[in-house]
Amino acid sequence: MMIANFLITIIVLLMFSLWTPRAATIGKPGCQTLCGNVSIPFPFGIGATHCYIDKWFEIVCTNHTNNLGRPILKRINLEVVNISIDKGTVMVRDQITFSNCKDKDKHTPNHELNIRDNPFFFSATRNVLVAVSCGYLALLTLNSSTDRAVSYTSVGCSSTCSEPSSNDSYWGNTGIINNGCRGIDCCETTIPSRVKSFKIDFLKLEIIESKKECNYAFLKDQNSPAMKFEGADYVPVIMEWYLKHSVFDIFGKPLSNDSTTYCYFIKQIEPFDELPLLTTKCMCKNGFRGNPYVLDGCQDINECEEINENNCGSRICVNKIGRFECHERKSTLVLIGTIGAVLGAFVLLAVGAYGLYKAIKNRKDTRRKQKLFKRNGGLLLQKYLSSGEANVKKTRVFNSNELDKATDHFSINRIVGQGGHSKVYKGMLADGRIVAIKKSKIQDQEKVQEFINEVVILSQINHRNVVKLLGCCLETEVPLLVYEFKMMIPLTRLQIAAGLPSSYILELQDQLQLTSS
Repeated sequence: MMIANFLITIIVLLMFSLWTPRAATIGKPGCQTLCGNVSIPFPFGIGATHCYIDKWFEIVCTNHTNNLGRPILKRINLEVVNISIDKGTVMVRDQITFSNCKDKDKHTPNHELNIRDNPFFFSATRNVLVAVSCGYLALLTLNSSTDRAVSYTSVGCSSTCSEPSSNDSYWGNTGIINNGCRGIDCCETTIPSRVKSFKIDFLKLEIIESKKECNYAFLKDQNSPAMKFEGADYVPVIMEWYLKHSVFDIFGKPLSNDSTTYCYFIKQIEPFDELPLLTTKCMCKNGFRGNPYVLDGCQDINECEEINENNCGSRICVNKIGRFECHERKSTLVLIGTIGAVLGAFVLLAVGAYGLYKAIKNRKDTRRKQKLFKRNGGLLLQKYLSSGEANVKKTRVFNSNELDKATDHFSINRIVGQGGHSKVYKGMLADGRIVAIKKSKIQDQEKVQEFINEVVILSQINHRNVVKLLGCCLETEVPLLVYEFKMMIPLTRLQIAAGLPSSYILELQDQLQLTSS
């Protein structure tokens, strides 16, 4: 059995070592996807017509120096620098417009893309107009001509001149070097949206004297520094693109529900068009990456290999198709389990120990109370109670817990009177009756039988001048007497009426004599 398990483990490890993730597809099968150092993903393509979505996305890979190809968008004749599927952009090299510059072409570059159905336009959010000049207004004029209308829109900027220089170069200016174009020898401004055609002109400003006649301007990617293009003829410009095709046109069939790609429609508003244009945008679903415009172009992202793609931290990251899971390490789980078991055992032990302590304590208390009950004459009182006499039978034997609760643990706030030998507490029994509880300070153990006899006699007395004895408690060190609590004439007044001094403590026979008078 052990050998079989070992062989299965070896086979599984070999399968994992031989398996590699399928490479992401960026183009159609059999189509060239690289020209020079530039990747060419579908809907762009090189070669046969099935390699690109339509004629606007056809790329010609021309020979260039160092045997590196140079990708050219055939229909608009612009060199491609980079294509971004996710952002829907293509970076191209566009010409710089020069004016009065030595060794530069004097003709105005053609920035004309305004051909009907052209899906490309210069990005207003990614590009800026830069003009390197002083004493001139660089004016970018947008024109869009169709068979119905001609429209002109202009934007521009101007800058002041720095200190005169011995040459016509502006590149020594610190404002340009720092890519600021802050208005000295260089300025920049934003452009309108969806620009497909423009030209750049320079207008002389009479109020500014300039000794630098060479001026030039260009659109550029706003993330590229201006000084990078000193002496260049071309600059990188970002163009956006869209697809005027259905999902079926793109994939050759409808997308299934389990596809890793999803597509949606966007309304494009074209200048001078009366109706919006419905275009298609496709993206990879969450957890996938690649080219969403080809079948199986979106591949699973292994989030566990990319720290920024998961938040597992010190936990174990497990990659799943389109997602990932975080699992606690075994050592952590073992530690948590051990701590939980120890805490659980400790709690059970503590509860058990407390329960045992309470049981032992209750047992000791019970034995102690039984011992005190016998010592204080409880057996003798039970004998009287079982005699059957009516008045004696009414005497109640209270337990210590009941009287302790009735007096709030014999609180000093419950004391209603005290003498040399006892204190009297006011209390309330569980049935709501208000009682007076007499607690003697000293108990003579030799007079237990006499005490019980007095309890029996007092329980038989029923006189308006004597407070009725309800019962007693024999479970305490000193027996307690429980009387009915009444607001009545103080005993001292009765003593004075009988001709006795107020300090005199009545003995039992004296009380009986007083009550009969």
